[in-house]
Amino acid sequence: MRIITEASDWLESEVKTPTRSISEPGPTYKKEAEDEAESDTEGDVGDGLYQGMLELEIASVDPKQVPDFVSHLQQVPDLQVVSFKGSSSGESMVVVVVNRPLPLPAILREIPSVESAIGDGGKIQVTLG
Repeated sequence: MRIITEASDWLESEVKTPTRSISEPGPTYKKEAEDEAESDTEGDVGDGLYQGMLELEIASVDPKQVPDFVSHLQQVPDLQVVSFKGSSSGESMVVVVVNRPLPLPAILREIPSVESAIGDGGKIQVTLG
């Protein structure tokens, strides 16, 4: 019995209780140190690394461009399209999950139909042209 008590006491002293509970990760945005040192005239606003669940607010003159844009999104490694809500007015919302830190605005600007992609914390505003 003494061995069990000693083992139990040892385990309690070795196992550290987490200080916070684990929950679903929200969007994270991290500005890289070298980017912060640069002036605002270099690079675009909101560039940095994004991870977690994010909303992409899509503005498009031609709503037919949006499905093509979503198709390109599905080709981005470590990015999953969770939901898509479109409207005939040209305003659409795409929810994505980014599995590892990515420079998402820069990646989005590489998609042929994208005119601009500006990060704003947990949202990215994308204009298709």
